[in-house]
Amino acid sequence: FADKKDLELAWLAFEAGDTPAARDTFKRLADKSGLRTEGLFGQGAALSADALKNKNRGEMDEALTIFNTALQNPSPLAAQIFFHQGGICFRAGNHNDAAACYRSSVNLWPAVQSRANLCLAFIKTGNIREAAAIVNEIALTDLATCSRLAAELPPAQGQAMLKVSREIETSARELRPARPAAVETRTAFIPRQAGPAPAAQAPEQPKTAVIKPRQPEPPQAAPEQPKPPLIKPLQPE
Repeated sequence: FADKKDLELAWLAFEAGDTPAARDTFKRLADKSGLRTEGLFGQGAALSADALKNKNRGEMDEALTIFNTALQNPSPLAAQIFFHQGGICFRAGNHNDAAACYRSSVNLWPAVQSRANLCLAFIKTGNIREAAAIVNEIALTDLATCSRLAAELPPAQGQAMLKVSREIETSARELRPARPAAVETRTAFIPRQAGPAPAAQAPEQPKTAVIKPRQPEPPQAAPEQPKPPLIKPLQPE
């Protein structure tokens, strides 16, 4: 948590113009933390900002080396790293290398700015056909950027390539199979077939109560007669 907080503070310092402090923090994070790629990216961005401002070719090369080190491990920052590398190469006049870096960035994250910079690199290298194709793509979402890029194309050749690119895009769109219209399906109503009416059942007859004959009670036994007491005769004296 502390390293992430330091990373955020380093970016805030960089945006505020305190590049030396930001570079020191980024370097420390790249050397001794679990945020190695993030630290290398920040270190390269801060170094390249000073290098481009001062036109220091040595620092530009150093920044490219730092970015290459950061790219050794897969990272979500790869698209931004390639974008920064493209900016350094473009400003240094290495337009072929810039186009390669911008293309890698676009393949990972096709942002408008990355595609626009790729278009400018293509124009510098004379690849007007691909540049015109990018201008037409951007026209679908960002007319302002499209207008600025179109103005960079050669007057005659650029306009011809724009026309060809539009025709290719239109033809490709017409050749795409149209999606079938969604058909609303409804469950057919099947009327219930009338069958023969069930036979009327006869009313249930009340059940006759079965009367069981009363069993005669057994005769009562005559009361036992009391036995006369046994009287012993008196013996003569």
